[in-house]
Amino acid sequence: MLQKSRNTCILAPRKHSKSNTIYSWLLWKNMRELDRNLEIIYLSYKKELAAYHLKRYKGMKERNEFFNEMRDITNAEGIAKYQWPTGAKHIIEPEGILSFKRGRHPDIIILDDVLADPTTMMDLGVIEKINQRVFEEVVSMAKEGGEIKIIGCVNTETLILIPKGITRIGDLSDHKLLGYCNIKEKVYGIQGFNEATSFYSKGQGKGYILRVANGLSLHCSEEHPLLTLNSEGIQEWKMAKDIQEGEFLAIQFGQEIFGNKTIEADKA
Repeated sequence: MLQKSRNTCILAPRKHSKSNTIYSWLLWKNMRELDRNLEIIYLSYKKELAAYHLKRYKGMKERNEFFNEMRDITNAEGIAKYQWPTGAKHIIEPEGILSFKRGRHPDIIILDDVLADPTTMMDLGVIEKINQRVFEEVVSMAKEGGEIKIIGCVNTETLILIPKGITRIGDLSDHKLLGYCNIKEKVYGIQGFNEATSFYSKGQGKGYILRVANGLSLHCSEEHPLLTLNSEGIQEWKMAKDIQEGEFLAIQFGQEIFGNKTIEADKA
């Protein structure tokens, strides 16, 4: 699916090789593009985190004898600059989602851990700023015909809003089959409806189940961010593993989007 689709989003629990999948795809891309230059930007929340991912990608490359002819032309650990005997140069540079400079138009953009700050929990304002930058700048930044790959985390039981109404995200595809498949469904997000084109399943992983007083529940990874209301009445984001009994969780209402499903009158 990564090979066939220009724009792809990988959704899987933590520690399910999402980043390793991207590293492997980048190596595949290196082999497929022997005769042309490639400029790639690897975006994470901070540039240092993106550099860490590139260091791991370079380690994977160095352990693979098929890339012995791809010569390293930089001594920097957190930047990948290689040249093939054909003269083609493949450059992958790390950037932070909030600090990268405008005006660049790479062939490929990777978004990995753009909502993950290893040192602190981000507040609502920062998350909204990141979302705005992704939709207003990153999506249109790649060259014409370029590619965007996004890595994220969600559980199949997560409720989402599509034109037909509220549904489980797992119902968009047969998630019992591991790997990728094509879908075509509009999903409601921060900017309204956007079309999803690919679905990815990595199988089962450790998770948390949170239940609220109105009967709703959420099954998610331990790092999944949730919007809460603290004791001072201020909204703040917390990881699922840090939620305590008695805390208030935000539930979205009022989108004024109505589905086309029907039910029997006695069940309404």
